[in-house]
Amino acid sequence: MIHIRILQFLKKFGYRIPAAVRLLRVLQANTKAMNSYIPPFYEGKMTLLRTDKPMGNSFNEPTLGWNKFAKGGVEVHRFPGNHFTLLKHPNVQILAQQLKSFLDHNTFAKKEY
Repeated sequence: MIHIRILQFLKKFGYRIPAAVRLLRVLQANTKAMNSYIPPFYEGKMTLLRTDKPMGNSFNEPTLGWNKFAKGGVEVHRFPGNHFTLLKHPNVQILAQQLKSFLDHNTFAKKEY
């Protein structure tokens, strides 16, 4: 029953049934991986990029739980859209501009390897 509701949900975002079925399998694998992953602690400050429209009620905490793992704190940047629309026009242009700004202002991005 839940699979049918998820497929109906994906149809709202323009996914056709074969593509939605493949995406559902990916979502199931991602959920399994996410539930078994325990991230290590990070000594520095973390930068979190997230959308301004969460996909469920489990993501109400601004840092999505990353504050438990970043000893230097979490800097949160919100972007328009949701998980499915972030990489679609016009949201992807906003994301790209911000990522370019982050890379231009961080020394790690300017190192030559």
